[in-house]
Amino acid sequence: MKQFFLFLVLSLLFLFPIVAGCSFSDPEPEEVQAQMEQERQQEEEAEKLLVQEAAATEETAAKEAEAARLAKVENETALDKIEKLLKPASIEVIQPAGLSLSLSFGHMLDRFELIPDEKTPFLTFKGFFDPGQFPHIQIYPRNSKTETSVLLPNTLINSILLPEREVTSFSEEGILEKMLLEEKITKKENGKIEFQVTLTISSTEKHILVLDTEKSDSRHLTFALQKPVKNNTTNAQKQKKVESIIIDLAPPVISPREEMLLHPVTALMLYRRVDQLNITILNASPHSDSAQRLAVLLDRQQKRTIEKQIGMKLKIVNISSVREQTILPKTKIYFHANLMREALILAQILPGEQVIEPMPESRISKLATDVEIYVGKNFE
Repeated sequence: MKQFFLFLVLSLLFLFPIVAGCSFSDPEPEEVQAQMEQERQQEEEAEKLLVQEAAATEETAAKEAEAARLAKVENETALDKIEKLLKPASIEVIQPAGLSLSLSFGHMLDRFELIPDEKTPFLTFKGFFDPGQFPHIQIYPRNSKTETSVLLPNTLINSILLPEREVTSFSEEGILEKMLLEEKITKKENGKIEFQVTLTISSTEKHILVLDTEKSDSRHLTFALQKPVKNNTTNAQKQKKVESIIIDLAPPVISPREEMLLHPVTALMLYRRVDQLNITILNASPHSDSAQRLAVLLDRQQKRTIEKQIGMKLKIVNISSVREQTILPKTKIYFHANLMREALILAQILPGEQVIEPMPESRISKLATDVEIYVGKNFE
């Protein structure tokens, strides 16, 4: 009985896998292949999406980098242009003794304005100007009486604020019709750069262009458009004019000072090559020892530096004081006509702020002293 039961159990265990294999058969090969094909297509589509997203990200980053680079270049270019245009005209003077002085001067035209007036209209230029250069401005009429040219040496035009070179947008009722602006920059054979601006002003009627020094300053350059005065002279006035011409033809009277300056020996002394700079130091401050302290500074502490820069020997010939009532707020340096460079060198070495002026006429004949220094209150 036990053997039969064991045989039955073993038979059932042997038949179970066969029955299970018959009941759960594998799927068809076509279905498996279709499913694998579908999965492969999904994987390809996913890879394509990833590649497209990566390419879009790289393109966006490249565009942003290029835009940033162009903006930087444009900003730098604009800043360079503004810096070049707004930079005042300068001339660098390099002295043989190794001194480099940069003297900035000149004019910069930013914009202009026509101020109408029934009697005398005004043409005003705004910008940066050097009043010391106003006497070098040349005004001369053209072939037509309604045209005038103005030559502005050491002048540049701000191309950003004043881009037009031919201006015709004037009022029909005004006096001006057209204005031409010509900027010329030339380089000489010696390397020196010269720059100038020529203004050609055309008006609707006859006029006389005059520089108005009272209305001109460091920020304005003003010209007056004056109408010509009718000549209604009488015979008596003509007679006086003839007499004045006759008087003018007489030999001019030469003053003693002019006679001395015209003397050949004086001219040679003024333009001689100086090998020793004679300095006089005068105390014009409330401190009694200021002149002595300045003499120690120049003759002991800074003597070699000064002699190297001016290219000559330095000698202090006199140390004294002025009257007690004479107190100067700033140190003042007087120099002869041919010693301006040496005075500038001394002004750079002296502490504080100084005023530099040519030698007064009352002391110009004292050729023993080349430079006079009045020690002011600001010297410490």
